[in-house]
Order: sequence, then structure tokens, then C-alpha cells
Amino acid sequence: MFRRLSAWHILTAGLIGLSSAACGSGAREDATSHEKTSVASVMPPSVARAGTELTSVAPAEVPAPKVEPQPEIEPGPAVKTRDEVLDKLVFDAERDPDDVHLRVRVARALLDAGKLREARTHAERAIEVDEKSPGAWHTLGRVELAERDFQAAAASFQRAVEEDADNSYAWNNLGYALIEQQKFEEAVEALESATSGTSPTPFMWNNLGMAYEHVDRIREARAAYRQAAQGGSTKGQANLDRLEGVSSLVPSSPVAPSSTEEVVPPGQDESDSNGSAVQTPQDEEPGC
Repeated sequence: MFRRLSAWHILTAGLIGLSSAACGSGAREDATSHEKTSVASVMPPSVARAGTELTSVAPAEVPAPKVEPQPEIEPGPAVKTRDEVLDKLVFDAERDPDDVHLRVRVARALLDAGKLREARTHAERAIEVDEKSPGAWHTLGRVELAERDFQAAAASFQRAVEEDADNSYAWNNLGYALIEQQKFEEAVEALESATSGTSPTPFMWNNLGMAYEHVDRIREARAAYRQAAQGGSTKGQANLDRLEGVSSLVPSSPVAPSSTEEVVPPGQDESDSNGSAVQTPQDEEPGC
């Protein structure tokens, strides 16, 4: 009986030991697995993916380039062509047909562009709206000068000065048109009025000097040319140089002007008219 019990006890103890060993092994494995899971949970993703290779290092983040704020520049006005400007002026004038000043602006812009027929149309419409507008009559006269209709131009400029006696430019252009018709005495009167204003221009003095020459008033011609030259007129200086030394009037043999009169194209400098003594008829401010 004793021996059988001992054998059974030995067998039972062995089984318990094996079971304990297996449980211990499983517990250690569980602990190891838990440790691995815990370590993996605190590792960066790049290291966790590498398993137990703890030497792996996450790549350094490249900082984004710093963007400096840029100032915003206001865009400049769009450059318009001459046709765009003319189209807009004509459009505005047609929308407000009773605006005389606008009609005059349109006529002058078209005149400067060499569109004489259209310029005449708008100048005449301005006169239809207000027949006492000196600016409208003056502009029509300039169109007629460009057409070389000097008689009609003189009549238009005469109306302009009747409405505005202080308009030196209209007086000058009247004198110019009269010189072209060889009405020199009348031209002298008109150009004396032009240079009697508050701010006569050098070309007005030069034109007056030429009118004086045509009626053999040489001393006055020299004085007028001198005024023109002092104001910067190259033609005035040339005419003064030509008359220097002439000290007496000779009614039977007047000193001839240096050249015939000639219209200078719009925008051309006074020194570019092939030596002409008479200057370009000048524009006035719109609305005058």
C-alpha cells in the first residue's frame, strides 16, 4: 500500500511540475509579448515598424521655406491708342450733344489727328448749340486754316474775337489768315491785339514783325523780332539778324521777309517749317 501511494504521488507531482513549467513558460511569453507591445506602443512609427531594431531613427523633418510678404503695387493706367481716345470722346459727345465744350474737345482732337472732315462736323455742331462760343468759332477757324481756306478762316477767327476780345490766340490766327490773303494792314491790327494781352507768345511777336515788314515799318519789325528772339523763337532771331543794320525806312523798297508764310503741321516745332517766318497757329484751352 505504501509503495503504490508513493508511486501515485510521484506521478502526480511530475504532472504538476510539467504543468507549472508550461504555465510559467506561457506566462513569460505573455509577459514578453506584453513588453513588446508596450515598447511598440511608445515607439515612433518608423521604429515600431522596424521591430526590435531600436537603432532605427526617424528622418529629420525639412523645414518649409520661409515666404516673405510681398508688397502689392497698384497697376498703372492702361495705355490707350489715339483711336481709342477719339472713339471715347466721340461716344461721350453723342451721348451729350448739348455739351459745347465737349464738342470743341472732340473737334480739336480730330483736327490734331488729321481728320479734318470729322473735326469740321463737330465744330459746326458746337456752333449750332451755342453760336456765341468763341472756342467753337476758333476751332472751326483752325480747321479752315488746315484746309487752306484762309478767307473762311479769317471770318471764323473774327467771330471768335468778337465773342472774346482777350483771346490772343484767336487774334494771332486772324492775323495769320490775313497775311495769307496779303491784307497786311489788317494783319498788323490783329497781331498788335494779340501781343497786347497779358502773356503774348514769342511766335505772336514774330508774326507781328513780319506784318510790320510787309508795310515797311522796319524799326517796329526789328523791335517785334527782338521780343520774339528774347522769348526763345529761333525764327525771330533769324529775322532780327537779317534786319540788323537797317536804320531807315525806304518806302519804295521794303525789306522782303526771309521766306514765304507756311502752315506748320500740328505738333511740329517752330524751327521745322523750312525757314518760314510765320509760326504755327496755336491752340487755346477748351472752353475759352
